[in-house]
Amino acid sequence: MHESLLAWKNYRYLKWFVVLFVISVAVFVSQFSNAAPVSGGTWQGYMLGTVGALLIVLLAFLGIRKRRYRSRLGRVEGWASAHIYLGILVIFLSAMHSALELQSLNVHTLAFWLTFGVVVSGIFGLYVYLHVPILMSGNQSSGYPDLWFEELKELDQRILDTTAGLRGEVVTQILSALRGTELGGSKADQLFGRDRSKFLLSPLSRWKKNTDQRPIIICLSETLPVAQRKGINAESLAEIFEFFGRRQQLLRRLRKDVQYRAILKIWLYFHVPLTFALLVALAVHIFVIFYYW
Repeated sequence: MHESLLAWKNYRYLKWFVVLFVISVAVFVSQFSNAAPVSGGTWQGYMLGTVGALLIVLLAFLGIRKRRYRSRLGRVEGWASAHIYLGILVIFLSAMHSALELQSLNVHTLAFWLTFGVVVSGIFGLYVYLHVPILMSGNQSSGYPDLWFEELKELDQRILDTTAGLRGEVVTQILSALRGTELGGSKADQLFGRDRSKFLLSPLSRWKKNTDQRPIIICLSETLPVAQRKGINAESLAEIFEFFGRRQQLLRRLRKDVQYRAILKIWLYFHVPLTFALLVALAVHIFVIFYYW
């Protein structure tokens, strides 16, 4: 039975989080009994900062561990579960370490805000990995992308074969709709599920949008009633009309699948660079504290 990352080993790392959080709060609150003001410069502040820095380095190791399939340092699922709970703990440790003295922007506050950005992007990534696979499974309820591509190729070939017996502008519309179909596109197009497909109304016209194959389907539906009068084989045209209807459904599913896969990856374009920036800022932060303060 599949076990959620949040519930890994009977919520092992949630328990770690609770224990470490309570201890951290106790250490932070103990500062209020001192004559000196609460800050990151007290022994409590140094302790909270040191633990936070060690956790950041430890959690960054997950990216390496995920790619070392033969490693015996625990299972990837366990590391991921720890990454979630201890990652959230880091933001609390950082806030208590800084005593929320974040009014000015310097190398020290930069480290905090980068930590905040890493944690927020990680939480978004967690949301994505918990919900998007469910949407992908629903989209794949009637098959899988590889099968859809095969069926799409077969449909396109059948459309081409059937179109060979037609004539007039409708041939240009059909062939250009096949040639002008786009799937994927730029990262932004994939992420937002944009369809930049296009087609020609006539050999001399400009390319027009064919979003979701609706324009070509509308053109075919308008031509069908007058097909015989224009000397067009109505039976063949009706068959092509049905093919395009099925083609529309396949392209919708494929485009949704591409979109979901893009969503699964997009958060990493923020999370990974922010993590590297955080490690650099953290190193500078520690260096400045120990050598200039």
